[in-house]
Amino acid sequence: MKGKPWDLEDEKKLTSWFKSGTTDLRVLAFSFDGKYSENAVYQKLLDLGLLKEEDRKKHSSSSSKLVLPAELPSVEMTFKTLAAALK
Repeated sequence: MKGKPWDLEDEKKLTSWFKSGTTDLRVLAFSFDGKYSENAVYQKLLDLGLLKEEDRKKHSSSSSKLVLPAELPSVEMTFKTLAAALK
């Protein structure tokens, strides 16, 4: 089954973002405000010749790769930092 066609402008945006280094499928899909799923983005990248089938794992993020520091700042400290940045 084929999904709905992409707008030419959306194809241009996807190509530009991907070539500029934004290669995480979740980030790319999110950038279209829910208009396209990760799978749709992946398929479009294949169709445009920007990805090969075996490239999918390289361009998707995984929470298992996330490494957190031993100590995280408190919520209060984070808000103080944000408030200072906004000033």
